[in-house]
Amino acid sequence: RLAVEALTYPVVKGVAARLGVTLVPVAADGDGMRPDALADAHRAAPFGAVYLQPTLHNPHGTTMPPRRRAEVAAVLERLGLHAIEDRVWAFLPADGPEPLAALAGDRTVVVDSLSKRLAPGLTLGFAVPPAALAGRVAAALRSGAWGPAR
Repeated sequence: RLAVEALTYPVVKGVAARLGVTLVPVAADGDGMRPDALADAHRAAPFGAVYLQPTLHNPHGTTMPPRRRAEVAAVLERLGLHAIEDRVWAFLPADGPEPLAALAGDRTVVVDSLSKRLAPGLTLGFAVPPAALAGRVAAALRSGAWGPAR
């Protein structure tokens, strides 16, 4: 089970379906995923991780402010959850807030893209997991879960 914002990146839905992962929608507001809603959803039916796009969320374009990032990081720590931080568009704002991974580095796998910066026609991305998750993340990537763009 993977928590996501109720309105999330459509590709995540497809990948989850292919892998048999149940997505758990979590309420968000203009600042992004609500920490109280994240904690409530986990208490109601626990999940293992949270997928977030805190900077320039796709599709609604919002950026989670620093205060909210700290609150989400505190919930991750308190509940023992891991996060997948999608930073594909985070390079665009010149003065964007620090990544969630800076606040919860041992709990956050960063997913990013080189192609958005260098050559949009080339599909090339990467993940930066905490050391404790490196083997599991590498195995998931080798499974072809993210696959080529269509």
